[in-house]
Amino acid sequence: MPIPSTRRGMSEWFGGVRYPATLDALSTYVPLGMAEAALATPDVQARSRAVLDVMDRLMSTMLAAGEVAFATVAAYLVWVGWDQHNDEAPDGSLSGPYEAWQVVGLVLTLSVIAGASGWKQRPLTAIVVMPLALTLCFAVDAVTDPPEQNDGLWVIGAAMVFVGALFGTAFVAAVAAALARDRANATSGPAKTPA
Repeated sequence: MPIPSTRRGMSEWFGGVRYPATLDALSTYVPLGMAEAALATPDVQARSRAVLDVMDRLMSTMLAAGEVAFATVAAYLVWVGWDQHNDEAPDGSLSGPYEAWQVVGLVLTLSVIAGASGWKQRPLTAIVVMPLALTLCFAVDAVTDPPEQNDGLWVIGAAMVFVGALFGTAFVAAVAAALARDRANATSGPAKTPA
């Protein structure tokens, strides 16, 4: 039996059943079995769209979390990750390994990352991801220090880094999100009628 070459022919070939217009904008005829016809109902289509919307938001959130984590780790490595030795003061005491300018640079960079995440209306992503990524970087850096530099107090330092990053990120991301909302509300305010 030859394969039909027209839409009408395909419709006749497969029994004349076609998808609803919401699924098939071109209104081409396609074969449907009983199970496929049941899946083409408007109720199932609405549920499918809802599931796809949730999956889209989840993937978007995961991508944003990955971006924030990558930016946080990169900032840590650029500002303080490379400095691994303590500095000896003239009186013989050790300080460091980080200088004040390195920490200030890291904090400012992390503030920009948190602000950008808040501005894009993803403050929770920054609040969750940044402190964890920063603390993990600090902990790995501290644990891998040479034994003469590792006094075992890195756990306290890691806890302080986590708490400071958590509060700092929450503040900056929340302020940026509020400013972005205010700006969006101001630009989409009530329509003005001509006088």
